Amino acid sequence: MTENTASMAQADLRRVATTARKLERVKVDLRLAIVRARESGETYRDIGEAAGLSHPRVIQIVREGAQLKLPMSSE
Repeated sequence: MTENTASMAQADLRRVATTARKLERVKVDLRLAIVRARESGETYRDIGEAAGLSHPRVIQIVREGAQLKLPMSSE
């Protein structure tokens, strides 16, 4: 690998790491939004449709949120 190629590879790895961190934050945000939607009375099916998830997956996320005691909406 040339020095320039190695430098580009390092930049690419930093970009991967940054994107992975952003993805994790977005996943947490989605889980919180799902829990909040359920707390506000939305159905599992409607939440799943909006999130692009199956309603059994939504049920699982809501249950996990309850077990983790995710923070309630502060908005």
